[in-house]
Amino acid sequence: MNVLEIKETESTPYIKLDESSGILEIRGRSGPDDAVKFYQTLIDALDHSIHKNKKLYKVNIALDFFNISSSKCLFDIFKRIKRMNDKDLIINWFFESNDIDMLEAGEDFASTFDLNFNYQEV
Repeated sequence: MNVLEIKETESTPYIKLDESSGILEIRGRSGPDDAVKFYQTLIDALDHSIHKNKKLYKVNIALDFFNISSSKCLFDIFKRIKRMNDKDLIINWFFESNDIDMLEAGEDFASTFDLNFNYQEV
């Protein structure tokens, strides 16, 4: 698999994982009824990438909302990102200027996984 792309819906984010370029993008709203089922394809793809010794070089997360079950899935995604960690990894966490909760969520993930995030106010 070279590229996994999942289209955005009203309750699910756009996701693109490009193995050849090492870029993962997640953007939009994440409030699916069954977050585990929704994110499983991405988690499987990341597991496949880890198994094939592929690296992520850039991760762009631009969520304007995520529910509790999505938070658990993001936790699982960051666990895998940590396993793929490379000294050149760039993680961009985008948040709206008035959304302190989203900024703090990024700070929590960064702290939990000891990853460096670039916080981008939009």
